[in-house]
Amino acid sequence: MIPVLERELGAGRALPLAGCAPGIARQLDWDGLILTFSSERFVGWKTAGESAGQTCA
Repeated sequence: MIPVLERELGAGRALPLAGCAPGIARQLDWDGLILTFSSERFVGWKTAGESAGQTCA
C-alpha cells in the first residue's frame, strides 16, 4: 500500500506515535490524509473531519 501511495502522491511524512493506541507502529501523513499501521498491516485513516479504524489522538 505504501509504495503505491508514494508513487502517486510522493513520500509520506512520518508522524510521532505520541497519543497512538497500543499496537500502532507507524503513522504517515500525505497532505492531511493520515494512515496508521501496525507492524503487520494498515489499521486506520484520518483526515481533518473524518476517521475510521485505529488512529492516533
